[in-house]
Amino acid sequence: MKSTLRPPRALFQSPETFQLELRNRFQCLEDCNEVDDMNDKLVKTVHAVGAKFCKTRRRRTQKLSDHTLNLMAVRREMKLNSSTDLTAYRQLNRQISKCMRRDLRNFNTACIEEAIERIQGSKVFARDLCARKSQLSKLKIECGSIVSGKSEILSEIERFYGQLYTSSLEPQASVSNDPRASLIRHYSEDIPDVSLSEIRMALQHLKNGKAPGEDGITAELLKAGGRPVLEVLQKLFNSVLHITPEAWSRSAVVLFFKKGDNALLKNYRPISLLSRVYVLF
Repeated sequence: MKSTLRPPRALFQSPETFQLELRNRFQCLEDCNEVDDMNDKLVKTVHAVGAKFCKTRRRRTQKLSDHTLNLMAVRREMKLNSSTDLTAYRQLNRQISKCMRRDLRNFNTACIEEAIERIQGSKVFARDLCARKSQLSKLKIECGSIVSGKSEILSEIERFYGQLYTSSLEPQASVSNDPRASLIRHYSEDIPDVSLSEIRMALQHLKNGKAPGEDGITAELLKAGGRPVLEVLQKLFNSVLHITPEAWSRSAVVLFFKKGDNALLKNYRPISLLSRVYVLF
């Protein structure tokens, strides 16, 4: 799964350079006629240009203030040669503990306010805090034993949900024996082409802050692409009316723990993360 790219706010305010580079790179799509090739090149181009404009430098977040760090530096240099030094050391410890609680409280408040400002809500902050605690590290398989290897866990997940979503109904021998009512079509076989205005309107209604599919393309990145992205999407969608890209049949599956024993797969709810381009269609 490719990394998730979310454009900064400055890119939405002045996206001309981003859209110009997209338009220049989209020239490779002019000769594409197959939907799979068209979809793959669209995703690769948007992701490559997006990675250039949405670079995020990983930096170590400083939770403690400079005042608290200076106090800790003073404590490291203290020498306990007398009872007076020991009393001063204890007082400094209490002061540092008080400052640390204040700094951590301010840091958490700032993170929550930033998450709410991004129109993602405070649930995003709580989800990020619990992300590492909810990793699936072991599973109880059908025979009752516990597996902890990554390959064994993936095999058990594939087996469990493969059985769960496999239909046990036998197909009808013929259409004439089908007790259901026959389908009556009240429309023409000619499907009108998708217009730019339809795609623009659908893109505006696509929610921000949602997890992308395995291609890593977010709704924010498509919106920042402007007309160059809309024109390529129009060409792709009009071709998809006749055949669907193979990439749209794949999804990234995330398991959410509900309650009970966290080693049993029946206590997890699977969520499929689809491509934002497919959702837009």
